Amino acid sequence: MKKGRKTGYTISLTDSGYQAARYTMESGMVRLEEVRSCGAGGFPPSMLRGKHVSACFSTRSAYADVGEFSSVSKDATLAHIRATIDKTGLFNEGYCISFAKISDIDAVRARFSYLAIPLSDVDRISSLNGSDILLDTYRPIEASLAAAAGKITSQTCIVMFEDDQFVRIIGAKAGIIYHLITIQKSRSFDLFAETLAGISEMSSLLRVSYNETPQAVFTAGQGEIDIDDLRKNDIESVGLLLEHLPGNGCSSPELLGNVLGSEYDFTPAPYRRTRTLARYAEYSLLLSLTMIACALLLFLLGLSCSWESRDLEKKTDAALNAYLQDMALMEQECSALLKDTDPERINELIALYQRFESEPRLHAMLGVITGAIPAHTSIERVEVFRPGTQTESDDPQEYSQPPDPASMPSPGSAVFRVKIEGAIRAQYPLSKSLFSDFLTDLQEHYPVTGATFRHTDRWAGYTVECEAQR
Repeated sequence: MKKGRKTGYTISLTDSGYQAARYTMESGMVRLEEVRSCGAGGFPPSMLRGKHVSACFSTRSAYADVGEFSSVSKDATLAHIRATIDKTGLFNEGYCISFAKISDIDAVRARFSYLAIPLSDVDRISSLNGSDILLDTYRPIEASLAAAAGKITSQTCIVMFEDDQFVRIIGAKAGIIYHLITIQKSRSFDLFAETLAGISEMSSLLRVSYNETPQAVFTAGQGEIDIDDLRKNDIESVGLLLEHLPGNGCSSPELLGNVLGSEYDFTPAPYRRTRTLARYAEYSLLLSLTMIACALLLFLLGLSCSWESRDLEKKTDAALNAYLQDMALMEQECSALLKDTDPERINELIALYQRFESEPRLHAMLGVITGAIPAHTSIERVEVFRPGTQTESDDPQEYSQPPDPASMPSPGSAVFRVKIEGAIRAQYPLSKSLFSDFLTDLQEHYPVTGATFRHTDRWAGYTVECEAQR
C-alpha cells in the first residue's frame, strides 16, 4: 500500500440486509468501488477476512444531546454523561455511550455531544466474524450521515434519512450531532405529516435550545418521502449526494460517512483488541523489516571489511617478509663488521668518550670566571690546559704528541689547569681589595693554586692559576 493511501471495506448493517463497498482513501479523497446490496441472509463474511472495515448500523432507538460535562478525564466525562441519561429514564435496558468534544469551557469542563444506543442494537455486529476482520470504526447510521453532511458544509444542517423501517431526522454541525428524532413507520398514521412536523421541530429546537440556525436540509435514502413534496411544503431540501465530490461517484452517503468521520465509535471490546493487536503487528512488521535492512547493511559492511582485512593481511605479510629479509641482511653485515673490529680498540674509544664526557666544559668555566670578576677589573687572557700537557711551550709551532689514553687519569680525576691574566683599573689600595674579592669568589668554585699581583701608578696587573674539575 502506498504511503498516505488506505483501502478497505465500508458496510451499512440494517434489519433488512446490508450494503457494502470497497473504498480507497488517498489525499483526503474517498473513492467507492464494487458497491453491492443484499438481504439479511446473504452477507458473505469471506470477502472481509483480514480486511480493514468501517461499519455503521441501524438503531431502533438512539438518544443524542449536547451538554456541559467534566473534562478532567475520559472516565469522568463518561460517568457524568451516564448520570445525566439515567435521570431521564429513557432506557429500560443496558446502553452504550460515545461522545465528542465541541469546545472547552474552562480547565475542568467542556461542551460535549453524546449518543446513547441500546446494547441490543450494538450487538448487530455479531453478524461479522470478529476474529477475521479489522474493525476500524463501528457507528450508528446517524453518525455516518452527519459526517457525510459535514463533508458538504460545515454549517448547521438537518439530515432526513428514510429506510424500510424508520425516518431519521438528524440535527448536526460539521459532523457533530446535536439532536435526533426517529419516526417508526409501522407506528405512524401519517408519515409525511409526522416528517414535516419532525423537521420543523428539529429546526426550532436547534434555534432555541442550541442557538444554531439550520442553513440546509438534506435528504437521503429511499421511501415514501419525496423532495418535491417537501419543497411544496416550504422546506427547501436537496439530496445528500456526494457525487459532486472528486473521486467517489456514490449515492450512498452512509457508506462514505463511515470513512470520512471517526466520532461516536461503538466498537465492542473484542474488536478493539483485534484492532490493537493488528496495529502492534504492523509495528512489529515495520520493526522487523527495519532490522532486516540493518542486518543486510551490516552484512554488506562486514563483507567489505572482510575483503579489506584480507588485503591488509597480504600487505602485512609482505611487509613482514621484507622486514625479515632486511634483518637477515643487517645481521650478515654486522657479523662481517664484528669480525674486522678489534674489541680492545672499542674499549679504548669507550674510555676516551667517558673521559671526554667527564671533562669540564669551556663555556661553563668562562661563566664561573666572568661571574667572579668585580668592578674595574678586566680579563686579558685565559688559558686552559688538559691534564698531562705542558703549561707553556718555547716554540708555538712545536707539535705536542697526545698522551696515551691508558696513561691518562681516570674520568673521575680529570682536572684542567686554568691560567687567568688581567688588569684592574683602580688606585691602590682599592685595586688590592678588588683582587682579594676576585680570589675569594673564584676559590668557591675552582681551587686557586697560585696568584701574583703587581701595581703601577694608574693600574694593577694580576695572574691567577686554578684547577677546574667537572
